[in-house]
Amino acid sequence: MRLVWLLLALISQGCVTVRPWQRERLSRRCMEMDGPASSASFEAHVRAVRSGDVAAAGAGGGGCGCN
Repeated sequence: MRLVWLLLALISQGCVTVRPWQRERLSRRCMEMDGPASSASFEAHVRAVRSGDVAAAGAGGGGCGCN
């Protein structure tokens, strides 16, 4: 029974009432989950370099920045 109450308490922490004047701040572009397209391509490049993807920069690397 305690486990049920604990889970209910943890889940209910995500529910919040947003007031009208707070919605403006939450609707800004920087609050988007994906973010701007330029940062998405940069993050894809960083992930490719870290994983050692050969096609990412045209040269093979071990993820350490070495070519």
